[in-house]
Amino acid sequence: MKKFGLIEKAIFGDTYQISSERYFVTISTLVASLFLLILCFAHICAGLKITPVILAGSSSILILGL
Repeated sequence: MKKFGLIEKAIFGDTYQISSERYFVTISTLVASLFLLILCFAHICAGLKITPVILAGSSSILILGL
């Protein structure tokens, strides 16, 4: 359980010192980037065009970088 606390602190920072707005933005970007990664895998598995995969993958990397 202690490892989970360390991982949470590394991703979100100290939740007691940050505002709720920053916490919401962090959660939103994490969920959006995970959704885009799932979208990439769905397009690859379905055999659809590669352009949306490139767009979603690069967007996900950009969001995680921010």
